[in-house]
Amino acid sequence: MSRDNKKITHTSLEINHLTPEQLYKSVSPEYAKELKGYFKFCFMRNPLARLVSLYHFEKQSKNWRINNPEMAKLSETYSFRHWCYKRDVQRQREFIRYEKKNHMDWIGVCDETMDEQFKELVKKLGINAELPHINVSKHKPWREYYNPKLVRDMKVKYDKDVDLFEKRFGSVW
Repeated sequence: MSRDNKKITHTSLEINHLTPEQLYKSVSPEYAKELKGYFKFCFMRNPLARLVSLYHFEKQSKNWRINNPEMAKLSETYSFRHWCYKRDVQRQREFIRYEKKNHMDWIGVCDETMDEQFKELVKKLGINAELPHINVSKHKPWREYYNPKLVRDMKVKYDKDVDLFEKRFGSVW
């Protein structure tokens, strides 16, 4: 990592999906302290919608399947409902919390208002940035994949993400 005008850029460390704990352990203590002072933000996805998106991403992404052959078998072999019970997805909460408390300075919701939220955020920060849309999967509306039992079971399985989402943004269903 290198610092350039208060901007973190990727050089040799893969930082795409690190939790705060993983990030701080992967850099020097001095740099970790500096990073903690940065403005941190994220977008949280509805946990039930996230599962649908991830299932289809795993089915549709050739690179992901090549790099994760064992997990790729799950999405290639099972229907969405069966996959939900077999696959254990890392919780979003792990990316938001650090040392048992909210680590983000700002949390948006990943929905149809995401672009507008991002525009408001960059305006507030006084920067010029665009929000790229990458790893977009193609599928039907997420609610069409669920029956009442699957909704209940996934709300239990991902209870901490569901609780965090509902406290900030309302019901997952």
